[in-house]
Amino acid sequence: MVTNALDFVMGREFDRHALEVFPNESMFARFKPTVGLEIEYSLVKTGTSELVDQSTRDRIVNNEPDLLDQELGAAQLELKCNPINLAEVGFTGLKYHVLEFEGKAARAAAIGNAQLVRLGSFPNLPLGNIQRTNNDRYNRVPTWHNIRHGQGISTSIGVKRHTSPATAESIALMNSVQFNVAARSEEEALETLNISYRILPCLLAISGNSRFLDGKDTGFSDTRMIVWERTHDTRTAIERVINASLRVGLPDRYFDSYEEYLSYTKGFPFILYDPDAAANLALGLNWSDARMKLKDTMLTEFRPVSIQPSVEEDVAVCAAYIGLLHHHRLAKYKLPPMLVNKLNRSAAMRFGLSARFIEQDRSGSFRYVPAADVIEKALNQAEHGLALAGFLDGQGFINVLRNRLARMHTPSDDFYSKIKNKEMNGLSLDEALDEAVKESVVRI
Repeated sequence: MVTNALDFVMGREFDRHALEVFPNESMFARFKPTVGLEIEYSLVKTGTSELVDQSTRDRIVNNEPDLLDQELGAAQLELKCNPINLAEVGFTGLKYHVLEFEGKAARAAAIGNAQLVRLGSFPNLPLGNIQRTNNDRYNRVPTWHNIRHGQGISTSIGVKRHTSPATAESIALMNSVQFNVAARSEEEALETLNISYRILPCLLAISGNSRFLDGKDTGFSDTRMIVWERTHDTRTAIERVINASLRVGLPDRYFDSYEEYLSYTKGFPFILYDPDAAANLALGLNWSDARMKLKDTMLTEFRPVSIQPSVEEDVAVCAAYIGLLHHHRLAKYKLPPMLVNKLNRSAAMRFGLSARFIEQDRSGSFRYVPAADVIEKALNQAEHGLALAGFLDGQGFINVLRNRLARMHTPSDDFYSKIKNKEMNGLSLDEALDEAVKESVVRI
């Protein structure tokens, strides 16, 4: 519902410019089966666990403007990899492309006496000491959410030890790997979007990599999207009672048309005033776990996965995602209620591979099952999908995830074990986290 002049004007301009964000036949005529990765990193001073300042980060980005971009955190950047045609080079080619681009980013950072960190949450900075990027967008958007944050919504995260109350700036410490998948038609893009909502709990459960935050062990397998949801929840008490949608996480529905999806994005406050880009702004401020984008082609962006400890592991999760998409497209499974996806997603972020998922049996009844069993089946489906799509080398990357399942260890579990070993050797938690951050940097 429109409640202010900015949203009224921007909504009007959204309607006027909506055709600009509609796909056209020429986009699909140029279709190639591409996937492009976008990866976020924290930046530390070389040889330390101390985050760099914004001026250092900006010099690094300015040295590689086609490769790197600013992010919310003053010590955070994004690596923009090129779309890769999987039909030509497969997942092995994708891996070497990302390694090449990450190497360029790491060398640019080294010139600035800095290093890239591969952790889904920067673990040891107090939440009260976060520095965000000083520009109009990153000043306005977090401040807007902080001012309007819903009363009674706890932003302290943790099981036994809780973080300090988080604010919208806390996303400055969270780093993801995102997969942008090209579609051959509007219908395929919508199908990809809806399937993504269904399969994401399995991928979240096996990829958790953001357990530590604010110098504390939260006990969660992955805190990234939990922090984002809680700090960006501006709903009123009544809106929470009726389960109104957030612009973060999973939506309240599947989408039957691109028009419906556009209308959904328009339903959230615009926050920023840019009438000539109203439609693109609404699409960009939709931070759902999966969303649609238009560039040279129509894309579905898959967003919930924290950055993994290595490029190979990033690509392994990507291969599982692509394989599951192909399998589900062919199998034409009935989509479960969105509430089931939401509950399984929450269990995945809290418990990782030890979660229990809700599954619907053939009679239509719901039951709890070990997530590990569901994930084992999903990895088999992913291999099947990759084989049918002709991406045979992708199956080798699935074995990276099979190894995690066999050990019942996610990257968060491995990081936790590393910290405990350091503490057993006499380090304090703060000292152990400092050492672990130094061991998580990208090596040139």
